[in-house]
Amino acid sequence: MKSDESALLHDILQALGAMNGVVVWRNNVGIARHGNARVAYGVGGEGAPDLLCEVRAPDGFWRVLWIEVKTVDGAVAKHQTEWHAVARGQGREVIVARSVEDAADAVMRVRAGWRTHYDRGRALARCKGEV
Repeated sequence: MKSDESALLHDILQALGAMNGVVVWRNNVGIARHGNARVAYGVGGEGAPDLLCEVRAPDGFWRVLWIEVKTVDGAVAKHQTEWHAVARGQGREVIVARSVEDAADAVMRVRAGWRTHYDRGRALARCKGEV
C-alpha cells in the first residue's frame, strides 16, 4: 500500500473508531512463511478489503461493513473487485473509500439500513461484476 493510502487508512481508522456504535479493525491479508510452512492470515482471503467495520443499528443489532481504502487516483485490483462483487452479491456491504467522508457516509447508510454506494468517489453505485 502506498504511503498516501496508509495515511488515509489511518485517518479512516481514527474517524470511524471515534464514532459511537462503531468498531473497526485493520484487516491485513496475506501469506506468512515460516521455514517450509505457509500460513494464510487475515479475514476473507486474497482480495478482502482493508478494514472490517461493525456498526450498531437502531434495532440494537450489529451490521458489518467492509472497506477497501484507495486514494482518489488509486485503482482497485482485479482480484479485489472479484471479491467485492461476490460479497455484494451475497448481500454484504463492501465499499471503496477514497476519503474519510466516503467511509463515514457508508457507516451512516449501514446504520440506517440502506445499501451503500460501492465507490462514491467514482460515482459507482455497483461493483463491476456485481449481480
